[in-house]
Amino acid sequence: MSVGEENTQVCLVDNGEVAHAAVLGTTMGDLAASGGQDGPGPANHLVERFAQDMKTILGSFGWNGSSRWPILVLSDGGAAFDRIVASLNAADLPARASVPDVRRLKTPAGFTVRELYEYRTPLGLSLLALEKPSGVLNLFERIAEQEEQQKTISAWRNVLLAGAAAVLVLVILIVTSYWTDVAAAQRWTELAAKPEFEAQRQHQTMLKTVARHRPDLLQLLADVNAGSNDGVVLDTLHFKKGQVVTVTGQAASMEQVWKFEANLRGQKAKGIDTVVLANQVVDAKTRRIKFTITFTYKSFSKKDAVL
Repeated sequence: MSVGEENTQVCLVDNGEVAHAAVLGTTMGDLAASGGQDGPGPANHLVERFAQDMKTILGSFGWNGSSRWPILVLSDGGAAFDRIVASLNAADLPARASVPDVRRLKTPAGFTVRELYEYRTPLGLSLLALEKPSGVLNLFERIAEQEEQQKTISAWRNVLLAGAAAVLVLVILIVTSYWTDVAAAQRWTELAAKPEFEAQRQHQTMLKTVARHRPDLLQLLADVNAGSNDGVVLDTLHFKKGQVVTVTGQAASMEQVWKFEANLRGQKAKGIDTVVLANQVVDAKTRRIKFTITFTYKSFSKKDAVL
């Protein structure tokens, strides 16, 4: 990013090639006027708008916000550029200043970083003319090489630190696990010797037995309503251990009742058996047929059913 007196130029460099470019109307004079103010105000609002414009440009370049694209702000080393970098970082945009290295250039006496920054455009074009033709425009080769070297050094340092930390954590984990197991075994032995423990164990066994033999009423309702039962409306479902299941409902015709009865008979694999149409009458007001059907469900309808 190059902030000038007339505009701000933003370029996306991918593997040394300029992939995208954009221009902002915000100038160095506009940003310098903010003076690093804190709190609400026109100047601080301008800095926030500048950061938001940068996010918009990055979005047009293909940035989706999930990754962090480094932003290099061409700088003369002044405090104004430091404030710009700080405002971008405050907006969660990873930015840092890129200051020219005068030691790598043969410059006249008294030619400082500030003069190098002012002549950044002609100097850059001159360097491009001196380089051998490569077919691509590579503006950040030196910066990319430095970043790769720093990444390599940081990677090895992180590997060594991670390895040392992993060994230390492993030792601590082994020691902690050992003493935890010893303490748990001792506590378990003391707990098992108490009479309350055996009573609680028998109580839990009884609860599991009850749960294993408890019918699944939701599954029973799903099995009763299985199939196409158009026109049939169920009113009640009576279920009690050791008794047949009783279902009452109403339908518009006997054909619908018979179809519902047939669907129940087809659920024998689900545990529904001995389906009987116990009663059917015509309601004098609604002219709908009210019916009662009974059936046995698995082993729960037996008189000697467990629990």
